[in-house]
Amino acid sequence: MKVEYFPGTDTLSIVFASGPFVPEGEDTIDPNVTLLYDDENRIAEILIEQASERIDLAELCRKVSFEEVHDLTEPRAA
Repeated sequence: MKVEYFPGTDTLSIVFASGPFVPEGEDTIDPNVTLLYDDENRIAEILIEQASERIDLAELCRKVSFEEVHDLTEPRAA
């Protein structure tokens, strides 16, 4: 998982899987939230425009770290 914030466009990108994205595999669930799908119809990326108006970015930076994301995506031991 990769989380990036682009201050120039005030866009937050949350990438779950790298491309290729399916050109027709896009949903706009809100005027400022777009879901992009991979070729297996799984959500591959979420784009949030006007992110600073919707998300406390400082809080997000405090709570999300590579280690936490990594732990959440590790397969659980049987």
